[in-house]
Amino acid sequence: VNYHFGDKLGLYREVLAKAIETMQSTTDAARQAGTDGTSEQKLRAYIRVFLQRVIGQGHDTWIHQLMAHEIADPTPALDLVIDQVIRPRMAYLGDLVADILRLPTEDERVLRCVLSIQSQCHAVMTSAVSRRFMPDLSGDSTAIDRLAQHIAEFSLGGIRSLKTA
Repeated sequence: VNYHFGDKLGLYREVLAKAIETMQSTTDAARQAGTDGTSEQKLRAYIRVFLQRVIGQGHDTWIHQLMAHEIADPTPALDLVIDQVIRPRMAYLGDLVADILRLPTEDERVLRCVLSIQSQCHAVMTSAVSRRFMPDLSGDSTAIDRLAQHIAEFSLGGIRSLKTA
């Protein structure tokens, strides 16, 4: 470890860099899937691709374990994850939600909606409890698509209800 990475922190940074690269490619793929669609279509595409990438066959579960550890016991590296992965995801989703609501992206309702969408995706991505109730998520592409459709419909229903409020 010392020879190749300098120390354990150097090794951790290298592993984290790979995790960040993988998470960025998931975000990029989810964004590209919605190209030329309406904001609602882009949101649906984002959720579907995100879930397929993070819980579908061949997903990188080690990244979720690493991020869960990083969030539970943050190191200075958490700032890298926030700046390079989470902030761009939140900004993209914020733009979509703001467009649907016809509100500025800074409006707290937009941020709350974005957090709700991400929370639903993360709940099924990492929760052993949700996996017990939905065991077919462990790689069944059709089941993941149905879940993505549900999260999108549920989220869009909540977002639409805020339009009239």
